[in-house]
Amino acid sequence: MAKRRRSRFARDDEPDLDRSELTEYGGELYFVVGETEGGAPYGLTLREYTAALEDECHEQAWVRAKRLLRAAMTQGDGLDVEVGRVTKLGQGLSRDAFVARVRTARASADLVVLLPRQASADLADRTRREAPLLARLTAIELPMRIPRPIAVLPTTRGPALVREFLDGIPVDLRAGRMPRVRPWTMVAELAAAIHAVPVEILGELAGHATRRDHGVAQVASLAMLERAADARVGDALAWLREHLPPDEPASLLHGDLLGQNILLPMPNAPDARPALIDWEYALRGDPAYDLAIVTRGVRHPFQIADGFDRLLRAYCESSARAITPREVRFHELSLALGWFRDEENPSARPQRLRQIQLVLEWAKRGC
Repeated sequence: MAKRRRSRFARDDEPDLDRSELTEYGGELYFVVGETEGGAPYGLTLREYTAALEDECHEQAWVRAKRLLRAAMTQGDGLDVEVGRVTKLGQGLSRDAFVARVRTARASADLVVLLPRQASADLADRTRREAPLLARLTAIELPMRIPRPIAVLPTTRGPALVREFLDGIPVDLRAGRMPRVRPWTMVAELAAAIHAVPVEILGELAGHATRRDHGVAQVASLAMLERAADARVGDALAWLREHLPPDEPASLLHGDLLGQNILLPMPNAPDARPALIDWEYALRGDPAYDLAIVTRGVRHPFQIADGFDRLLRAYCESSARAITPREVRFHELSLALGWFRDEENPSARPQRLRQIQLVLEWAKRGC
């Protein structure tokens, strides 16, 4: 396993044992507290200590992750499973990611557990759909690495996904932060490759039959804003209704093409392709939505003056299907209205309204 970066979540990691205190005897490792008259050491074995620690810390997430990893690799075949130290990789909107080296008599692999933080019917549905999608994507040739799913296992907070660990360096989407990376080009090429995946392999993936259906659903989700007093909201809703996406077949969308989900290969890695992880929000829909998730209605995407134009140019060079600025602005405006709808802090709502107004101006100008 390649050396992982030091965890930013050390307090959530499994305690790191000082193995210099262990003594090997008879094929077992002991925390020695004494010796018999015959000179044999006695004390807790490492297995006994680990089991006691898991029982003591049973409510901590690393323990739940460790038990899920053990269950995922056992899967009823009676294999003896050894799970190494569990560390926290990171956290998303709804799940925490933990990783460990898992060994059996047949194999050794680094695996990730995606643990739900709280029960959610929507998250449960997304997780159950994510695993078969990953299985289908890993079975075809793609210009990016996709994590192989291992198992979906029940927990008290809903299903947890166990998948292959893919090493790499998260992409910083700010221009110039990674001198050899043009982030707009990387995002565009990955998005185009995802959108080109044949829809017939997607199975029962959620979403929409056409790009227009996706747009109609976006507008319907904003219906409660009809009662909003601010004229800018009404103008934005009216513009959305008049500029629905074209009535063309939907594509596979990743749904969260942000830098933390795009991993550059480690130096001298045998596979030079970037990795694309966290497919929780994947769906069928309008490819312009994937780009809007990246540009997000900000003035300078990628923190560069023409970042929006660069992304669209790179996408159109990589894709057989062209996307126009107005089509991306449709979803940027939908997102901005959704953030305004969900904003709970009254002092932040004026800024949300200013963003709606700004994106609407760009949309009307078609730029």
